[in-house]
Amino acid sequence: AGDNKPDSGAVGNTLKMVACHTDKLDVVNAILAIEGDNKPDSDAVSAALKAASNEVNWEIIKTILDIAGDNKPNSDAVSAALNAASNEGNWEIVKTILAIAGDNKPNSDAVGAALIAAGANSNFDVVSAILAIERDNKPDSDAVGAALIAAGWNGRLDVVNAILDMAGDNKPNSDAVSDALKMAGQHGKLDVISVILAIEGDNKPDSDAVGVALIAVGQHGKLDVVNAILDMAGDNKPNSAKVGVALIMAGRKGKIDVVNAILEMAGDNKLNTNAVGYLIFELNGKGKDEDVKSLLKIKINGGTILHYVSHDAYFLSRILELYPQGKRLEAVRLKNKDHDTVLDEASKSPACLRAVLKALPIADLPVVHEMLENTKHLIPALLEEIPDDKANSIFKEVVQSYKRETKFTFGGMQTLFTFSSQQSRSTISMLDNFSTNVKNSSNTLARIKKEIPKPHSRLTRLLMTHLFEKKPTSGKSSASPNMNFLHF
Repeated sequence: AGDNKPDSGAVGNTLKMVACHTDKLDVVNAILAIEGDNKPDSDAVSAALKAASNEVNWEIIKTILDIAGDNKPNSDAVSAALNAASNEGNWEIVKTILAIAGDNKPNSDAVGAALIAAGANSNFDVVSAILAIERDNKPDSDAVGAALIAAGWNGRLDVVNAILDMAGDNKPNSDAVSDALKMAGQHGKLDVISVILAIEGDNKPDSDAVGVALIAVGQHGKLDVVNAILDMAGDNKPNSAKVGVALIMAGRKGKIDVVNAILEMAGDNKLNTNAVGYLIFELNGKGKDEDVKSLLKIKINGGTILHYVSHDAYFLSRILELYPQGKRLEAVRLKNKDHDTVLDEASKSPACLRAVLKALPIADLPVVHEMLENTKHLIPALLEEIPDDKANSIFKEVVQSYKRETKFTFGGMQTLFTFSSQQSRSTISMLDNFSTNVKNSSNTLARIKKEIPKPHSRLTRLLMTHLFEKKPTSGKSSASPNMNFLHF
């Protein structure tokens, strides 16, 4: 203590050297107890704190942090200690450092790193303490965003709300909000999803994240949230692909009301036909008959699934084939809110109309002809595909079906006589000339027989066979008209 005592520099250098040694705590304490003019200065104390932090020497760190005089450690050293404590999960030290409010408080980067570490370790007491910092060393937007993601992952709605209430320049950006929403969606944190979806500012979640949220709430049957997402009209509304995934996932879970809501979307991001088709085929392949039946009964804007896919020939025919054969004609006759039948919608495309006709029982085709004028060229082509060994029996089914539904009008006759595109126009035109004159008389039949060209197709010959069956009369064979058939 005399005039030959070591100066401050020497004392400081000694402190730096021993600060990294755990077994030198007594020496450190002795040096720090010096209060004279040769006590170690702030630079030396700061260097000692950094050395202790590098070696994770908690006792010495705590001892140095207790210094409050003019030689207290500076902000850089305190920040290094905070980094060490948050990396190692020593939350008591973290809290001690965060309480420092003077000019040597930890910097924003260290506070942000501590926030990220606390969130990753689900220490939301520390997270809340850091979020409460409003000084110039508050965590930046990236760190706050990381904390938001962690809170979303853990379903900590209180922390999520606290972060989303932040309005300063360090509020989480859109990327972080989006990641938090995805995390909440992937882990089924429905309350967190609802809170994040309510953000309308410049940090609102992006379209991709909203899509993930839609998939999540759809699977859980949260119809109110589903409808809220489907009603979104901004640039962050979910795209059609995500909407499709949401439909399939909800369908797999049997959430038919969610499926219905998605199908009724009208915006430019509405579901594409593929998703509903794949869903139905998947459920059908897994033997989930009741779910398939429920889907086929869904009312979409007054129509059905068939109306929804009426512009897609592949799905139209495949889905129609899921109906019992006896119910298919009824299904394509159903009307939507605009009073259009499935047939009306399908008739806008030759491929789609053909798909419907191929899926219908052959016996229903003349009935369809009476409903749609533009089927007259398609039906004969389909009839021509009938195998020879089945033609006669199927033709009789056609006649019986037509008898049940309506009179055997010239429309039906045109259908059966139209056997090729080259001859259809002349044949139809010819038959139209007789539309008001044909009676149940041999004279009329003779005129028809005379006017009809030489048969060019199997079906024409088949029809003529039915019209003029050979019947024995007084032991002789003669051609006489089949009046009953004509009456059909």
